[in-house]
Amino acid sequence: MGYFQFDQLTNAIATRGAHAEAAETTSLAIDASDIPSWGTSRYRFAYDGEGTYIGNELHVTDADAHWRSKDNPEGKVSFFGYDLTVAVGVREENGPAVPLAVKAMRFRGATHKTTAMGLACVGDAAAKRGALGDVLMDRGYTISNDGGDFILPVRGLGGEPIFALRDNQLGSPGTLRGAVIVDGRPYSPSMPKKLYRIKQVKHTETYQPNLDVVAEYEAAIKARSVYALVPHGVRRPSGAQVYMCPAAAGKLRCPLVASSALLALGTMPAANPPAKARLDTVCSAKFRTFSAEELPLSQRHIFGSTAWRKSYSR
Repeated sequence: MGYFQFDQLTNAIATRGAHAEAAETTSLAIDASDIPSWGTSRYRFAYDGEGTYIGNELHVTDADAHWRSKDNPEGKVSFFGYDLTVAVGVREENGPAVPLAVKAMRFRGATHKTTAMGLACVGDAAAKRGALGDVLMDRGYTISNDGGDFILPVRGLGGEPIFALRDNQLGSPGTLRGAVIVDGRPYSPSMPKKLYRIKQVKHTETYQPNLDVVAEYEAAIKARSVYALVPHGVRRPSGAQVYMCPAAAGKLRCPLVASSALLALGTMPAANPPAKARLDTVCSAKFRTFSAEELPLSQRHIFGSTAWRKSYSR
């Protein structure tokens, strides 16, 4: 049996018996689990036809299982067995609860890339449903900073990735057309540098931060969000997104935006506005468009915000 037939079979097994209401949602959560092999894997002495020792060779009793080296690009532990990847239907953002049910499944030897198997599951689920909504994923699917192996392909299928950032993706890698890029999102160049990096609050299997720590973190994210460029309209089919100047959107006062002087008393003034708007920057126009490739780590909600957390924890 080839992989195509095998995938059809496993998808049928995974989805059979799912509650009818589970078929309505277009949003997915994707994840993979290690499945240990029933067999053994050991190195044995190897000899040639004349009985001369020629080195060690790997001997396995489960020929379908694979070794995943500790030097794998996804940073996973060394392991002998299989990867089981599933796409599970979840409720739409702000939508009613739906029964959890597997939409697609992949079962492969452990050497296969998690991102490739995840993308295959997303593609199968999208094709079966005829549409794709949000796709929730953990940091195992956001290894590449350019989003080329998972995030951008998901957008190419019409989905909206909702994901956690890795430590090396936090803070600001630089500017783009005058905007400061922080945590994958464009911000006003007037934002104070102390807000460029906010220490992330992490949850693990053995540690859950107390609510005060979470509230303090989200308050810092909220303070920074005043300077965030505001998404205008929906993403284009190409993945491009139009953003609006935060002063033009009424979030802060800026001397470069005359209309912001009319905002209500108490509206925060820009901390360090540029002296003049340079041509072809976010300060020289009310709207600026960024391509999917320019902002691969951008999301609908500001990463770390209360809205992001509620969406991600569906």
